[in-house]
Amino acid sequence: MKKQSYIRFVVLCIILAVLIFGDQISKFAASAELKGKDKIIIWNGFLSFEYLENRGAAWGVFSGRIIFLTLLTIFFTLILFVIIIKIEKAIMFTNDKIKLFSVIQFLLVLLVAGALGNLVDRLRFGYVVDFIQFEFMDFPIFNIADCYVTVSALLLVVILLFFLKEEDIGKIKG
Repeated sequence: MKKQSYIRFVVLCIILAVLIFGDQISKFAASAELKGKDKIIIWNGFLSFEYLENRGAAWGVFSGRIIFLTLLTIFFTLILFVIIIKIEKAIMFTNDKIKLFSVIQFLLVLLVAGALGNLVDRLRFGYVVDFIQFEFMDFPIFNIADCYVTVSALLLVVILLFFLKEEDIGKIKG
């Protein structure tokens, strides 16, 4: 890797660490302030904080299947890291699409941060701490890591559909 590329990779790793730390701090605070207590209404009829121990994945699917969810998370995280590295190689050998590729890398790091943030909970506690609840709709209680995953996945789909061309994907594949 070139020095510039190495620095970009280190920055992405620092961003990853900061995002995971932020998720873990929010879950620590939620546990300390909400566990065993009534929910806290932030905006009546819209947003509240309520402690929940989610023993599955999104919407509680695969409940109690910690080993499966752990292995799945590790598998997909490794794949995403390979893609991040392939994008870095594509950036090294092209002068166009650097901004787009950089955004994709950041979104993949955001996705990995969400996955690893919840993995940390599963490994430490056997469940994921959820605490954010939208009251205006029937939606599961979630956490910051879930926000990372949802926002990054949505933006990646938009980029794939509207901004990334087949030749760009070819550059990433190598």
